Amino acid sequence: MRAACQHLLLRVQKALDQMNVQLHHVVTDITGLTGLAILDSIVAGERDSEALARLRHYRCKKGEAELARARKERYLRRQAEQLGFHLTSVEGDVS
Repeated sequence: MRAACQHLLLRVQKALDQMNVQLHHVVTDITGLTGLAILDSIVAGERDSEALARLRHYRCKKGEAELARARKERYLRRQAEQLGFHLTSVEGDVS
């Protein structure tokens, strides 16, 4: 079970790399409160870096400015949809 979840997390990280969203380099745990809030918003269609950074949980060590810089480029809707597919798989394995 744990290996399957790790494999799915690697797919999420690869999708983020392809989208040039470096969230997993800024947020220690992308399955934590901040990471999931940002990922869910990206999948829902949010593209504004500052709006995504404002989703940061108050206990997150990185500031909003650093989180906003993690999203460097535009990405395609299909890439966000693929991220959503992998994210749903991870959430399904965790529960």
